[in-house]
Amino acid sequence: MTTSNLAQSYIGFLYPQINNETYRTDILTQIVNRLDWMITRHNKVLAIRFDVRFPSGYVHNGNNVEISNLLRRLREDLEWNGIEVQYAWVREQVNSPVPHYHVAMFVDGSKIQNPMGILQEADRIWQHTINCVGAGLVDFCCHDGGVGHVMIRRPSSALQGAELEMEQRQFREGYDDAVRRVMYLAKTFSKGNTPHRVREFGCSQM
Repeated sequence: MTTSNLAQSYIGFLYPQINNETYRTDILTQIVNRLDWMITRHNKVLAIRFDVRFPSGYVHNGNNVEISNLLRRLREDLEWNGIEVQYAWVREQVNSPVPHYHVAMFVDGSKIQNPMGILQEADRIWQHTINCVGAGLVDFCCHDGGVGHVMIRRPSSALQGAELEMEQRQFREGYDDAVRRVMYLAKTFSKGNTPHRVREFGCSQM
């Protein structure tokens, strides 16, 4: 099964409610498109999710300049080291005077097997961006002893029979796991409070 066929399980309609959540297909489509793009270009893709917040009392001007700066610098650092990356971010805000952000990132899994270096660099850049050191405002999404990332391995074209079927099954499971993790970005709850002419989500260019 191709990634485009797998993607049809998730986009083109509002995904069935999970834990009473509904999802925006415009956001989910953009995220899945970037995941598929990376899978077509790399045998392994590491899917990472992290969250970004502002400290209490932070004076925020209403736009997305801080998150844009974080992701631009993070992408420049990775590409400087020859690592291709795609990402998507969403802005959410309910009762807080400042927004928070959720980020999905897809990197070349042949060059990066563990996301910790990327997450720590994101934390360092964010602290510098908002001039707030040591606040722990980048959540690595490793809750309850779990992990906030998944490695997706494309089946080898050299395999046949049972070995090929096993790798195809593992690919489908990894792909499904990755999409379900990043679906959180597309949930409808806590969206719709963005100021006029300010974007609610954004993506890297492919």
